[in-house]
Amino acid sequence: MSADLIELTDDEQLLYDDLLAESESEAVRTLAAEAIRVWRRLCELDRVLSGDRETWLTITDGHDGDISLRIDGALAEARQQGAAYRGLVADIRKLAPVNGTGGGANDDLAGMPT
Repeated sequence: MSADLIELTDDEQLLYDDLLAESESEAVRTLAAEAIRVWRRLCELDRVLSGDRETWLTITDGHDGDISLRIDGALAEARQQGAAYRGLVADIRKLAPVNGTGGGANDDLAGMPT
């Protein structure tokens, strides 16, 4: 990967390579880099949500004996980031060949009988 986009850990490099497949398209490289950024946010949100639940969940006893439950935006943000990640991966798969099988949106031979 080009170091000018983002620095990657070993695990992120594996994910990037898988997303990039064999495409040399700048659009695919950019989408793959953004997918890694979203993946990082998802991992961080997972650590928050699976760790100290006081950071995202508050339970209070009301004045009338009612219990109030407040869920912070971390859970909603995780859902949003998950949707963004799925969308990026889908866009990458449309533009790039998948694991060397050819294809992509601009493949003139896509759909031809073999």
